[in-house]
Amino acid sequence: MNELIERVTDISVPQVRTGTFEGAPGAAPNQSLNDAIKRTQDLLHKAQHVEGWWWGELESNPTMEAEYIFLRHILDSTDDERNAKIANHIERRQGPDGGWSLYHGGPGDLSTSVECYTALKMAGRDMNSQAMTRAKEFILSRGGLPAARVFTKIWMAMLGQWPWSGTPYLPPEIIFLPTWVPFNIYSFASWTRATVVPMTVILSENPTHPIRREHAVDELFPGGRANTDYSLPAPS
Repeated sequence: MNELIERVTDISVPQVRTGTFEGAPGAAPNQSLNDAIKRTQDLLHKAQHVEGWWWGELESNPTMEAEYIFLRHILDSTDDERNAKIANHIERRQGPDGGWSLYHGGPGDLSTSVECYTALKMAGRDMNSQAMTRAKEFILSRGGLPAARVFTKIWMAMLGQWPWSGTPYLPPEIIFLPTWVPFNIYSFASWTRATVVPMTVILSENPTHPIRREHAVDELFPGGRANTDYSLPAPS
């Protein structure tokens, strides 16, 4: 161990000048990059607390709040009062285009909007309200629920709003594949494994906890449920 530490400490690291980037030898300074570096440094200095440390809220897109409502329903532990407060938060984050974005200030995202719309409906929002009407119009203009991402369709399947036959199948037994197999669980990043492995169980068990009939999202199917193609696209 000591030998390893000595080797690491012997490595010479190029010195980085604060606030500037010279680029390759002979290249002209990249002013826009230098400006970005300077603005970043200024922001970090302003955000530093007097004791010397930094703290910031870990934010995410509103699918987290929507999926919390879904999860409480699936666990049969719905809290109407809490759902109403979460619905207020989700509604405040609705974008000017009627949808919800994946990041602050971004454009509306179809899948995020499908989940937020469904959560608001489950929380008892008035379907004729301006927020819900705008959200529905945005979703339908992007292809509706059938055009949403697979992850959203899995949530909808658990809520009884999408057939499990319209979701992919990934067997839990993939965890037994050795590392020399091109498709093995350890080829994924650690955070991905934490999602993929439990997802294989869900895709095998197909748990379904239907939401109340008045909360169904039939209106998010542009051609109606009966005329929707639920087949999975063939792999390339």
